[in-house]
Amino acid sequence: MILQQALHGYRDGHQLLAGSSVLPPRDAKLMLVLSDVSGPGAQSQPDGYLTAYPLLETKAYALARTWSAPEMSRPGCVWTHTLLIDFADLALLADPVTLLSLFRKPNGDTTAYRREITLAQKPSASPLASNNIAFAQLLLAELYDKPSARLVTARPWDGVDVDATILAIWAQQWPRLRRAFRFSTLSAMDRSTEGCNFDLQLYAADLKHQRSRFQDVIYAEPPAEVEQWVTLALDDLQHPNQAKLRAFLRTIGSDIDLGRDSFAPLCRLYQLTATTPSDVDAFETAVTILNDTIASHQSTNARRALVQAAFSRLDHLGPHGFTFLLEHLHLAGTQLLQDRGHDLCVTLWKRAPAQFAALLLEHEIAREVAAAAIETLTIDDLVAGLIAAPLLVEATLSARPQVITEPALWEHDLLPLDLVLPLMDSDDIQRRNAIEAMIRANRSDLVRQIVHHFDLPSLLHDVVAVQSNEPSLRKNAEPWLTTLALYPEALASFLAQEQRHDLIALSLIAERTRPDAVPNSYGTDPWVLALGTFESGAMLDAYLSSYLLSRALGRQSRNSAELAASSFETVYNLVRENRLPDSAWLLLDGRLPWSYLWLNWDRCQRLRMGVADLFSDRGLSADHFLALSRDEDTFAQIVQAAARTTNGRRYLNTVRKAIRHDGAVNGRLKVLDAAI
Repeated sequence: MILQQALHGYRDGHQLLAGSSVLPPRDAKLMLVLSDVSGPGAQSQPDGYLTAYPLLETKAYALARTWSAPEMSRPGCVWTHTLLIDFADLALLADPVTLLSLFRKPNGDTTAYRREITLAQKPSASPLASNNIAFAQLLLAELYDKPSARLVTARPWDGVDVDATILAIWAQQWPRLRRAFRFSTLSAMDRSTEGCNFDLQLYAADLKHQRSRFQDVIYAEPPAEVEQWVTLALDDLQHPNQAKLRAFLRTIGSDIDLGRDSFAPLCRLYQLTATTPSDVDAFETAVTILNDTIASHQSTNARRALVQAAFSRLDHLGPHGFTFLLEHLHLAGTQLLQDRGHDLCVTLWKRAPAQFAALLLEHEIAREVAAAAIETLTIDDLVAGLIAAPLLVEATLSARPQVITEPALWEHDLLPLDLVLPLMDSDDIQRRNAIEAMIRANRSDLVRQIVHHFDLPSLLHDVVAVQSNEPSLRKNAEPWLTTLALYPEALASFLAQEQRHDLIALSLIAERTRPDAVPNSYGTDPWVLALGTFESGAMLDAYLSSYLLSRALGRQSRNSAELAASSFETVYNLVRENRLPDSAWLLLDGRLPWSYLWLNWDRCQRLRMGVADLFSDRGLSADHFLALSRDEDTFAQIVQAAARTTNGRRYLNTVRKAIRHDGAVNGRLKVLDAAI
């Protein structure tokens, strides 16, 4: 480090005797004044005293040592050797105590003072000796607890190294505070001038009358109680290479203009951020200190440090700490966001999902970590966050399309169909689960919006599957089936699917459609195809059986024989036992024969005549006629009903021939022979 220097002394008055550089007039005048004796009657110590102050125009810091010059003819003369440290170099000065070895009291030759000085730097500060601690504690407490005051105190008695103590305190300061700090280790009067107030001045303890020469100053007094930040600063003075406070102050103080009044808050700030992550109150206090004592435009580094500390305690941030982190997330830096951004996003989603949306608008790294967090959140957390912050729906659907299967989101009407429908298109399972979620949420209003978007048989299959798998959802699904039943072609395609159908599902469809609703212009009746997926002998319920028999009696089906054969016996037995519901009977009543000559209340008789006329009038399959009932008495009564008409007897003869052709011999042949 290259230093400039100057020597002042008496030569027809106090003046500059030699120097290695030329100073601007204003700085030269200030140096001339402050290099003179520190006041009338000042009795210098054998090693002299120090005076330190900035030279603003020169952009250098002056550290001077003054000695008495009793050898001069004029009383009160002094020699002052001043070292000039460039402001930029001042920030690099690790141990100012090394400067003391550069001071030289003149011995008559001033040539050496005209040259620059090269200082061999020490890499670290010197520890403060224990005998200086009490004095250092007094200065720390008073300097920084009364930051706007001009502090004055007596020089301590022998045993305390005043120069080393004050230089250690000066070295502890961050560069901006260090270059503004003014002190004098021996003042016989107040050396402050307009625009140049001294922060600290010491007077000789044996000359107490000198206190009257200081006006509007504060005299340092030992504090009644030592605050924790003072203890922290003292520890840093004793162990400057171990404690992290000094590095913290240098980093944080670099953009703070407040001077001494920032020192105590920054110490408290360091102490609070260094606490265990689980100490919520400590970090909340740190945020309060920073916001209350340091202006935001002056504390970028302090806020950055607090942001970094916040990331280490995401699970233990109080409301103020969390808000502070979000407001200053731009100070986190790319690396920290890459390393801890995911954890932040997860915490943010859970605590303040509305603010998560703002994170998606941050710079690219923030968007990337936010999107990655969405991919790892639990479904429950995702749902809770979306309910609290609907603005996140679009981003969530992009990263986690499976949320469309969550009923709660449909209940809160958070999922826009224009975004959801393409996701349902891309995956059959996801579509089916989404339909189930809509039904669970009782969103029957959606069916009319989506019915034109999907393949209707597939959609019908999804709805029927939901009802079949979970009976508790049948009531919610009724409006869906009712709407889908308005599309007969879709019903036909659904029933014609080769996969095995569910009897309950078929009953549900029957309950919501007319027997003739499903078209059968060609090929096998879709209802017959649906029944064909069941094993032989499958039991149909009352309503479905009545529905199929009514369809057989109508003119829509091309497979009336099969429908009648599969449903007649169930319906007939229920009617005979008086257990057929009225709603099921109404499906049949209008399609069965009746006459004033008959007993219309005899439903069994009407059923027998109805199927007899169906088979005989249309010449339907003899095999299916024989399969109408396994009960011989019932079959005989059906044959008798058919034999009452000429057309019927002609049909029975066809059935009789079919039996003989097959070589079948049983009681039914006798019944037919008797009827014919």
